[in-house]
Amino acid sequence: MKNSVKTFIEFGFHPIEFNCIELARRPDWSGLLIDGTTRQVEDARALWPSRIELVQKFLTLDNLDFIRKKFLKVGVLSIDVDGNDFWFLKALASGPEQGPLMLVAAVDNFRYPPTSRPTRLRAKVEPHLSHLV
Repeated sequence: MKNSVKTFIEFGFHPIEFNCIELARRPDWSGLLIDGTTRQVEDARALWPSRIELVQKFLTLDNLDFIRKKFLKVGVLSIDVDGNDFWFLKALASGPEQGPLMLVAAVDNFRYPPTSRPTRLRAKVEPHLSHLV
């Protein structure tokens, strides 16, 4: 694809195993990897070149602006945050910006029951989100 947007954003990743890993290996792609675990991000910094930005941050619905501002256009958006994928996608897609050309969302219906709001998993990790559950 000659004129495709060669950028990706992925949150919820492992340094050597993530959905956009093949894109990260290509020198003509730029990416943003975000994870709440310090060790994951530190290990990834040792493995990946500077064109892949690595951010250690626990995401909430209130701190997603830096993701929206990273790239003018996003080629691939990958979300894997155990039960809150829909809520992050909804928040990121609510702006006037053009959405990603491709979306990857990890859905694990066997582990988490269906819910119409963010799961308690996030509220346990971040007490200030307890009003959401």
